[in-house]
Amino acid sequence: MAKGTAEKLGLCSGALYRSARNLAIDPEKRNGSSATHEQNVHIEHTVPINVLWKALKYYISRFAAPTDLHEFLIHHSECAGLHKCEEFALDDAGVGRRRSPAFGQEGKRIGDHPFLRYKPLALKDKEFRVFNVVSGEEIDIEKFTFGDHVDTLRAASRTASAHFRGIGIYSLERFNLT
Repeated sequence: MAKGTAEKLGLCSGALYRSARNLAIDPEKRNGSSATHEQNVHIEHTVPINVLWKALKYYISRFAAPTDLHEFLIHHSECAGLHKCEEFALDDAGVGRRRSPAFGQEGKRIGDHPFLRYKPLALKDKEFRVFNVVSGEEIDIEKFTFGDHVDTLRAASRTASAHFRGIGIYSLERFNLT
């Protein structure tokens, strides 16, 4: 979530994917409160919530157990930490908030690239770049798949285990932002 504090898991502190502008914000200066004009971070679902809702309705009869629902959400519900100005730029670039190139109108999955939704913004704004916080690599929005996201979750779990042994993963030096 964008609001709150990092200690309470706010300010996009848990986002596995972040834009270059989001990463450039000093963590001490992040502000996710929509109640102020100083808000500078925004959490964005790569597959909008209403699209996920349609997909759940489309696939619900195929879920044999609650674990199937959980697995579906793990695979398809990823978020990216953006700079607040990029939230508005999405609208200006024509990125729809009610659709995803990965899902059809009825909720059926028709594609495999969750970040492809941001292509119009990337074409319009050459500085718009998204990074995988776990790997430190820039995401190719045309090639990154839902399967890559699951691999990122696996790597994040392994890295989190290492973090508790004293190895940090949220160092901004890991990202080549120039």
